[in-house]
Amino acid sequence: MTEENALPEDALANGPKARWYTMQVYTGQEEKVKRYVLEESVREGLADQILNVHIPTEKKVEMRGGKRKVKEVVNFPGYMFIEMLLTPHSTHFILNAPSVLNFVGPDNHPHPLSESEVKRIIGRIQGDDEAVLEISFKVGDTVRVVDGPFNDFTGTVQEINEEKKRLKVTVSIFGRSTPVELAFQQVDAVQ
Repeated sequence: MTEENALPEDALANGPKARWYTMQVYTGQEEKVKRYVLEESVREGLADQILNVHIPTEKKVEMRGGKRKVKEVVNFPGYMFIEMLLTPHSTHFILNAPSVLNFVGPDNHPHPLSESEVKRIIGRIQGDDEAVLEISFKVGDTVRVVDGPFNDFTGTVQEINEEKKRLKVTVSIFGRSTPVELAFQQVDAVQ
């Protein structure tokens, strides 16, 4: 940015303020784009215009082979949020970053998110670090018990209680169908 195009400091304080925008990127490239934008904006002298890049994610717990695996999942694959002061230079920088497709807005022009959208999307996700257990089975599925006194028994899911994170499974004990209540972590889906 040349000196004559630079905004005076008092114009930044009293003039345009940084807003949150949504940008579309190649799916799976979100983290790479975030790193690039944050690192290169400093080199380009845009650190005062590009303030924050956010990829909404949440932790999911999966049960694989009887083991808990926590993985971080992107909530909006192919989209990320950027807090920036909208200038021709900062817009050009973002649009020419690798793996960035466009801004989300009418005619692909940057359209700021409203305060309520920012609170709902960014505020909710930043405050929620608890892992969510991903249920990979439904009523009627055949499951194998992988932990507890019924280890290696096979049964059918009768009920799922998501609040308590428990299932009611019918297993065959001595030739009789017997309902047992198990935690999600104690069973594995049978393929």
